[in-house]
Amino acid sequence: MPQAVPARSQDLTIPVDVRIGILGHWDAEQEPQLAASVQSIIRELDAMLDRSQPSYTLAQGLADGADRLMPAADRNQSPSVTHAAGRVATALRHFLRSFKTERSKQQFRAMFDAAKGDAAPNPDRARGQQAIRDCSVLIAIWNRDQVFDQASAAPLIAYALESAGRTVYWIDPASGKIKCYENDDGFIDCIWHLNAYNAERVRPEQIAAGVRDRTETLEALAYQCQLQPGTLEPLERRVIPHFVRASRLAVFWQNWHVAAGFFIYGMAAVAVANATMVSLFGWGRPWIFAEVGEMGAILLVVGVSEFWEWLRRWIDYRFLAERLRASVFLFVAGLACEAPSSDQPVSWMVRALDSIRDCSLRALVPADLRAVTQFIQQGWILNQRQYYDQRSREFENKHRLLAGAGVALFLATAIAALLHALHSFHDERLIEAAATILPAGGAAVAGFRAFREYNRTSLQYAAMKKSLGRLAADMDKINTPQALIQLLQDADHAIIREHQGWRFLVDVHEPRETI
Repeated sequence: MPQAVPARSQDLTIPVDVRIGILGHWDAEQEPQLAASVQSIIRELDAMLDRSQPSYTLAQGLADGADRLMPAADRNQSPSVTHAAGRVATALRHFLRSFKTERSKQQFRAMFDAAKGDAAPNPDRARGQQAIRDCSVLIAIWNRDQVFDQASAAPLIAYALESAGRTVYWIDPASGKIKCYENDDGFIDCIWHLNAYNAERVRPEQIAAGVRDRTETLEALAYQCQLQPGTLEPLERRVIPHFVRASRLAVFWQNWHVAAGFFIYGMAAVAVANATMVSLFGWGRPWIFAEVGEMGAILLVVGVSEFWEWLRRWIDYRFLAERLRASVFLFVAGLACEAPSSDQPVSWMVRALDSIRDCSLRALVPADLRAVTQFIQQGWILNQRQYYDQRSREFENKHRLLAGAGVALFLATAIAALLHALHSFHDERLIEAAATILPAGGAAVAGFRAFREYNRTSLQYAAMKKSLGRLAADMDKINTPQALIQLLQDADHAIIREHQGWRFLVDVHEPRETI
């Protein structure tokens, strides 16, 4: 049996590939100053790439002499700058500090509006536009005093800002001043999230143990299904370690997010109880301060969970882990798993998947059809069906338990109110306290139940269980590689829709919204 590379020896940092374009006109005597400005941009990026593996490549064909600025920056001790006519690499940590406002962007565009309307078709401009589309970041060197003509950089800068939607650093060649114009490409959010993922820490021994367990399970199933020896070996070196890491991180942040919701709703009920007892029984000043502390604790948890994005991290990391899980089984059939649609919230995961899925695919041959079908059916489709079945029943039980607890608390409130109306207690303050505290507890239970969406999730998982059951039955009828490939593509589309739909639905259920 092939042995997986120990995770302890692996670097699971995901690089970010970025192409830097330099566009504009400048004089030879301005080059030292411009090189310093370019170096300043690179240093700013490097400061944000502390948990990643940054490298920068200059895109060719946008401006004559641009290469003289990057080597000058390289000589100023930016160790990660490289040059190539092809691909680029980079990774970022935090949000780029942007100096732009909508008004300044409009003013900047107005400088060259006249240049973009009357220009005749120009092959050089078409190549420049293609180069801009291939870039991730554009450095524009231009000032308002330069002449507008067909060879001017202004139309291409306008294209980068308005059509291509690129993030643009504008350098004034006269003063060397720099402004950053964030744009619609979502580049800043993407690289920040990816670098935040790289910054996450999982102990190497945990990853090694997870890789070992996952590999042994898959290898045992492959042997049982008579899969060709060595089929899974490429996955054991990269995909499986990343899957283990993403899964552990997803569980970690899920636990923090759920605990935060439980704490917030529970503490809110405790604060109501505290205030009630102070009001009715005259509890002293320490209990008043305790109530202040309780509300402060709620605000602290809300602020910390929002700042560290516990919900977003849990959802994103689970989404990435499930895409990596799918890639293992689709790889066996000669398929690459579908990446999530590259909108801004998930574009960092598209980059991550592109970096991780570096295994060469091989076509599925008829001789391997039965073994591959059984491996995927048992290891993925039926395994996921069992998972959805268990979780559906678990969530249904939790929904019923919390719903019953809420009803019991409100029923107890009604009884307390009735007893209070009948003056059945010598010390009616106890009944008044119960009539106030019990509904607060019921509201907390109902709020947590809505926060966790147990009922909706249970129904959604039950539907997925049925869908996967049908897919498993259809796999028994497969007799050609083409039929299996089509079925797997349909299955992958269904699973990614379920994960992505759940991802966006859960995003609206922050505990802070119901405090």
